[in-house]
Amino acid sequence: MAVNKNHRQGVSRVAISALVAGLALSFALFRVTSEWEREKIAAEFHLHAEDRTDLLKDKSEDLVEALHVISALYESSEEIERDEFHIFVQGLLSKNPYIFEIEWLPRVRDTERLLYEEAAQRDGLSGFFISEPDEDGRFIRSGKREEYFPVYYSESSNDAAGTISGFDVSTNPARRAAIEKARDTGSPVATGRLRLIRRPGEGFALRVFLPIYRNGRPHESVEERRANLAGFVSALIYIPDFVEIALNKVRSEGVNIYIYDRSSGRGEQFIYFHRSRITKDNIPPPPGDPEELKRRSGFAKELIIYLADREWSVSCLPTSEFISAHRRWASWLVLFVGVLLSLLLAVYLSGVLTRTAKVETLIKERTSELQRSEEKYRALFDFNSSILKIIPFGMDIVDEDCNILYINDKFESMFGKEAIGKKCWSLYKDNWVQCEECPLKGGIEVGEMRNAEADGVLGGKTFQIIHTGVIFNGKKSVMEIFIDITERKEVERLKDEFVSTVSHELRTPLSITKEGISLVLDGIPGEINEKQSNILTVAKSNIDRLARIIDSLLDISKIESGKVGLRKSLTDIGALIKQVVASFEPAVKKKGLDIRTDLPEGAMRSNVDTDSIVQVLTNLLSNAVKFTEKGHIVIAAGISDNEVRCSVADTGIGIAGENMPKLFNKFQQFGRTAGRGEKGTGLGLSIAKRIIEMHNGKMWAESEPGKGTKFTFTLPLGQ
Repeated sequence: MAVNKNHRQGVSRVAISALVAGLALSFALFRVTSEWEREKIAAEFHLHAEDRTDLLKDKSEDLVEALHVISALYESSEEIERDEFHIFVQGLLSKNPYIFEIEWLPRVRDTERLLYEEAAQRDGLSGFFISEPDEDGRFIRSGKREEYFPVYYSESSNDAAGTISGFDVSTNPARRAAIEKARDTGSPVATGRLRLIRRPGEGFALRVFLPIYRNGRPHESVEERRANLAGFVSALIYIPDFVEIALNKVRSEGVNIYIYDRSSGRGEQFIYFHRSRITKDNIPPPPGDPEELKRRSGFAKELIIYLADREWSVSCLPTSEFISAHRRWASWLVLFVGVLLSLLLAVYLSGVLTRTAKVETLIKERTSELQRSEEKYRALFDFNSSILKIIPFGMDIVDEDCNILYINDKFESMFGKEAIGKKCWSLYKDNWVQCEECPLKGGIEVGEMRNAEADGVLGGKTFQIIHTGVIFNGKKSVMEIFIDITERKEVERLKDEFVSTVSHELRTPLSITKEGISLVLDGIPGEINEKQSNILTVAKSNIDRLARIIDSLLDISKIESGKVGLRKSLTDIGALIKQVVASFEPAVKKKGLDIRTDLPEGAMRSNVDTDSIVQVLTNLLSNAVKFTEKGHIVIAAGISDNEVRCSVADTGIGIAGENMPKLFNKFQQFGRTAGRGEKGTGLGLSIAKRIIEMHNGKMWAESEPGKGTKFTFTLPLGQ
């Protein structure tokens, strides 16, 4: 009996260990699969959120463009008649139904007030006088001030009466602050949220002011803008119509959208909630700020757009319908099968334990024990194998010496059965990049997960490899799961090729259009008047800008596809800097800035493609001039650690800390207002950084908002 008792205790320990190991492996696989499912749902939702945010961004740009169209009308004419304003603006209102009202607000100095009121009455505005509301809301004659901004022309998108003619908009403190900011910056400026008296309780609105300066007068500095201001074009935007019209182009798939104005004070940031048309969820009241919204859901996606100068937070949350539609149940199937097999194994071992009690002799008992042990480990191996086969990806287990100990069926179909016993790096190395990032080199804890990416596997495929620390056969090992992402990478490559192809196809018609406009401007087909000449000049300027955008797209496409060939020669970088600085001196003097160089006396030679480095320096200097209103720009260079180190520093507006990690990404623009002037593509810095990297150099940036930005790059010292 003593022998039977000891045997029973030994089998019991083995059964419990097998059950614990099976459950641990089941939950580990459940965790891996659940995390993969959750990441996939989050990725799908983020794409939907970005699509909707892009629509809102496009609509905000349409609004600003509409105001600039009216601005161009005033810039091309000495005086705009009421009928001209009515016809022109009604066309814009019909194309942009979310615009509730557009007004012309001339600037009237106090010394011109009486003459202006008399002229307005002669112009058909009977009883016109510059007014302001009293405490009872009645309009009375405005008190004496240095200047007024009365409503002169007003066009509404519906039959409702517009703002009363003569009402001085600047009497309202919030609007006064907005028009002063617009006047001083030369850019469109919007107010915070407003309530419409004509649509009480239905939603918020806002006003956008675009300054118009006297035709032909300078307005580069703040003083010139204040002196030569002619007035403002004002648009009243009804936010519910603005959002719903923008989102009407996309199919409803279960995305709730909360919009906040981060430029407003706390408690006044919420401006609109778009409820998904398919959801049946009971939606709680919108929180007062986007930070509280993030705490409601781990799937929340916040994106930023700009309407005029207002920073809008577009926070998207998935509905339960969205999550249900994209949920997969593979993780629960893995857990269920793993637990079931673990329990069956435990029952099986218990049965074996019961049968061993019936063994009567020591020889038979030991013989049976050997047989049971063999059966037990075979069952445990089969159990583990059955769970691992469920995984829909290639999987192997590698020990700390990089030896492959186990593979599943999917891995065998990819690399062959003979992979067992080989070194892992001999099968899927990708120019040693995967091996350099291997978790086995730095150590990985049991249960810890790490991701890596390998190229050039199986004849050119790309895999995402998920490493998880596990215990296999009593030893610390790493389980590797291979997810084929070749198709996704190919889609990204095709996208880049598409951009390149479209850019090439646009060049020829653009060149023809530009040449045709130039011929008309030169008077070849016949004489044109000044107004026609102004309009054609604006069109030619925009064609030139579009051509520059296409050139940037082609540059980034060539760089990413590896088609750029560098013609290197030993070049003095200091001389190159002086050449570029000389070309910028007119623009710098025009803005009243000071440009300085800090260069050593000796030559700083490096093997570079001269045109490419000139392109980099030109881009950095152009940005410095563009975003610096006062102060200076310093271009410095020197030799350090066998490298030529160059920097461009300015005292401009700087870059916010949260934008620094995205600074060199494609299509990223920071610190740019939506006003007049040069508008870039967000490709310049990305191209510049890649050019430097093609020269085996590095580029980085340092910035502090309000104090300036410094870009630095290095080039290998020439021999």
